[in-house]
Amino acid sequence: MTSEEQKHQRNILRSYLSRYRKAKNRVNKLRRRREDFIEDMKYPLGAQSYSGLPRSSAPNDGAATYVFRLCEIEERIIEQEKNANSIMLQIMDIMDFLPEDSESRCVMEMKYIDGQSEKQIMAAQFYSSRTTVAKYISAGLDELLTYKKIQSIISRYEKKMEDINYECSW
Repeated sequence: MTSEEQKHQRNILRSYLSRYRKAKNRVNKLRRRREDFIEDMKYPLGAQSYSGLPRSSAPNDGAATYVFRLCEIEERIIEQEKNANSIMLQIMDIMDFLPEDSESRCVMEMKYIDGQSEKQIMAAQFYSSRTTVAKYISAGLDELLTYKKIQSIISRYEKKMEDINYECSW
C-alpha cells in the first residue's frame, strides 16, 4: 500500500471512529432543543391575555400541538441514543483488535469513545505534546488497518458514504 493509499485509509477509519462523538453531539443538540421548546411553552412568543370573547373563528390546534411536538422531539432523542449506543459498540469491537495494554489503544479509546480532546488526553496521560498523542493514534490506526476485517468494515463504510454523497449531489 502506498503512503497516499495508507493516508486515505487512515482518514476513512478516523471518520468511521468519529461517528460516536457525532452521534452524542446530535443527542445533546436534541436535548437542548427540547429544553428550549419547554421554555417556549412556558412563555410563548406573542402571547396575549385572555378575554372572555374569542377574537376569530379560525380553527386553532391549541396546546395539543405543543404536546405532540414535544413527544416528537423526545422520540428523536430516544432514537438517536439507541443509534449512539450501537455505534459505540461497533467502535469498541474495533478497539478489541488492539492489545489491551497498548498505549495506542488507551489513547484511541480516550479520543474516540470518551470523546476527549488531544489536550485532555495529554493532561490525563502526562504526555509531553500533541505530537506524541498523534503518533499513538496513527500507530493504532495503522495497526488496525493490518486486519482484513477492519479493511472490510471501512470499505463498506466508504462505499456507503459515497452512495450518500452521490444521492445528496442531486
